[in-house]
Amino acid sequence: SIVTPEAWNAATQLDHVFTQVAYLITGSEIVFAFVIAAVAAALMSTVDTLINAVAAVVINDVYRPLVKDKDDKHYLKVAMIVSAGATAVGALSTIFFNNFPTLYEAHGFFHSTMTPPLVVAIFLGIFWKRYSTPAAFATFLGGAVFMWIGNKYPQIFISPFDHGIEFNPERPYTYIRALYNTLVCAGSGVIVGLLTTSPTEKKIEGLTVWSLDKAREFFKGSAPNDRPGESIKVKWDIKEGEEDIVCFSIGDMESMGADVGDLVYLADERKWLGGLKSIHSVYGEPHTEDTVVYITQSHADSGLFDKKRKLIAEKEL
Repeated sequence: SIVTPEAWNAATQLDHVFTQVAYLITGSEIVFAFVIAAVAAALMSTVDTLINAVAAVVINDVYRPLVKDKDDKHYLKVAMIVSAGATAVGALSTIFFNNFPTLYEAHGFFHSTMTPPLVVAIFLGIFWKRYSTPAAFATFLGGAVFMWIGNKYPQIFISPFDHGIEFNPERPYTYIRALYNTLVCAGSGVIVGLLTTSPTEKKIEGLTVWSLDKAREFFKGSAPNDRPGESIKVKWDIKEGEEDIVCFSIGDMESMGADVGDLVYLADERKWLGGLKSIHSVYGEPHTEDTVVYITQSHADSGLFDKKRKLIAEKEL
């Protein structure tokens, strides 16, 4: 506004400064198109993450305990159905955001309302051993009650946190309510966590930042192999069977510092593909043919491997 006062709208309200600056920076249609593409990509990434999280929670915490001893393909199909349902619910929920004049305000309101309980639950669950199941319920249910009260009476409950932001009766505190919402969700979880019995060490083993080694062991299904090794380039061929294992030579496994049962990552040698043609699998019993890996037809189909191209193999865990 000082350097180029002619480009600045003097009538711009204080809470619209960001959009005015963004307009000046993205005056070019090309730059504006890139900004919109970046915003759309960020939103799509967030949606994908939330859909995956919903499917993971439903399958691992609800469906799997009820329907046990099924193979991974069965759970994957159910997860796909859950993901489709979550996507439909998310699409329908956009109806409630039609009252906002701009996408920017709707986006801000969504994150200030939905993100606080999720962030609090994840943060406390990772770093605080006393964060129990009742505390998690309190974070979401108690936090929702206090957020509703704050939304109902914003001048009483949210105004102490407004940091000088002007009160708009039509859409009060669209953004700064995130601070209030985070505090009430955290307060609900912490108070209930302190008043209830702390989970036993055995119950939370591998679930907090204080037991990462155990988490790695749970993920792998056996003790992690941290022995250093190198990545190698190998030719590939098909072996019979459908078991999710790949077989390297004895010498190649020594070069990678790998043992039978460790996790391995196989990708097309063309690094510019960024892992688009790749698979994760498990080391099987070794053979004697160096620089050759035997994989199943399912691996080849899943990784979209090209028979004319070699693969880069790397031990993961």
